[in-house]
Amino acid sequence: MPPIGAFCENGQALLITGRKIRSLHRLRNKKLAEIQRRQSKCRKGSRRWKKYERAKQYVLSKSERQLRDALHRTVKQFVGWCLKPSASDVYIGNVEGV
Repeated sequence: MPPIGAFCENGQALLITGRKIRSLHRLRNKKLAEIQRRQSKCRKGSRRWKKYERAKQYVLSKSERQLRDALHRTVKQFVGWCLKPSASDVYIGNVEGV
C-alpha cells in the first residue's frame, strides 16, 4: 500500500504509511517459507505433503482476510478523518515534498 497523506486548511495533517499491511505480508511470507521448506522434504502426494498443502492454503486464506480487513480499516479511518475537518487536498503515492 502506498503512503497516503492529507492536510486541511486549518493546518492539520494526516500521513498513513501502511506499516500494518507490510507486517502482515512479511508474516505471511515467513509462515509460507517454513511450510514450503518442510513440504519440500516430503514425497509429493504423500499424507504429510497433503497436510502441509492444507496448511499453506489455510495460511493464504487467513492472511488474505487479514489484509482485506487492515486495508478496509485504514481506508475507513482515512476517509473519516478527511470528512470530519473537510480536507482540501489528498495525495496518494509519493508524498515527499508535499
